[in-house]
Amino acid sequence: MPELPEVETIRREMKNVLLGQTIRKIEISERRLRTLIPLGFEQDLENLTISSVGRRAKYILTGFEKTSLTLVIHLGMSGRVFLPLPSSHHHPPERQKHEHVIFTFDSGQQMRFFDPRRFGSMTLGLTPESLFQGVGPEPLSEEFDATILKAALFNKKTSIKAALLDQRVVAGLGNIYVCEALHMARIHPERLAKDLVPDEHSALVIAIKDVLHKAIAAGGSTLRDYKRTDCEAGAFQHHFKVYNQRGKNCPSCHENAIERIRQSGRSTYFCKSCQSYDNPFDSKMISEVWQVKKS
Repeated sequence: MPELPEVETIRREMKNVLLGQTIRKIEISERRLRTLIPLGFEQDLENLTISSVGRRAKYILTGFEKTSLTLVIHLGMSGRVFLPLPSSHHHPPERQKHEHVIFTFDSGQQMRFFDPRRFGSMTLGLTPESLFQGVGPEPLSEEFDATILKAALFNKKTSIKAALLDQRVVAGLGNIYVCEALHMARIHPERLAKDLVPDEHSALVIAIKDVLHKAIAAGGSTLRDYKRTDCEAGAFQHHFKVYNQRGKNCPSCHENAIERIRQSGRSTYFCKSCQSYDNPFDSKMISEVWQVKKS
C-alpha cells in the first residue's frame, strides 16, 4: 500500500499540473471501488475549478473554487493517478483496463484513476474532517515532536513497531518507513512503546522526519504497484537500509546481517547489533541521529 511519501509525491505532482484547471467532463467505467462512487458524482464536479490539492494522512484532498465540496482520494493497495503528458492532450491514450475514472479538463489535460484491486476510493464531502477524527498528527508538521510522541506512547503496552503503525499515534506511516526510522533511531522493533526513554523519543521523531523527507525527494518507493503520475517508478527502494534487505550486511554497523521477523502478520526488518533489545539506550548511537538534525 502506498505510504505517506508516495501519497505526498502524487499530491505534489497533481498540484503542479491541476491547480486552476476546470473539469469539463468525468467518465466512470467502474463505480464499485472500496466505497461506491454514487450517481451524480460527475454532475457535482463538472465545471468546478481546482483551487487546492492537499493531503491528510494517506488521503489526497482536492478543493474547488466557489464551493465547500472536497474530492477525497485514497489509493488503497494498487491505486494510481495518471496525468498524461501535455503533448498527448489532443490525442489522449486509449482507456486502459482498470482505468475506472477519467477526468478531462478544459485545457485538454486529463487525470486518470487506475486501480486493479479496487481497494482505492473517490468520495465527495462538504467537510472531510469526519474522516480524520482520532487520527494522529502529521509526522512532517511542527506539531509532531518528542513531547507529543511521548504522550501518545505513555503506558502503551504494544511494541513500538505496532504503535507507530497505529494511525492514532501518528498519521500516514506504514511498514517500510517505520522499519527504516526505527533502524536510524537504533530502537529494537519489539521494544514496548511505553519503555522508550526521552532521548529515544527525540531520536525517533528526527529519524521519522528525515526518512520521510528523503523518501519524498526520491519520489517514494516502488516495490510492486506504485507509480508516479507520469507512470515512472519511485526511487527510494534503492536507498533502503533494512527494509527488504534480509541477509545483507547492515550498512551502519557492518557487523551483522539484516534480520526479518513477523509482527502482527507483517515483516519487520532490523539489525540486532544497531537495534539492541537487551541494551536499548546507547547515548553514542542516538547522538548520531542528532547529527541529521544539525546537518
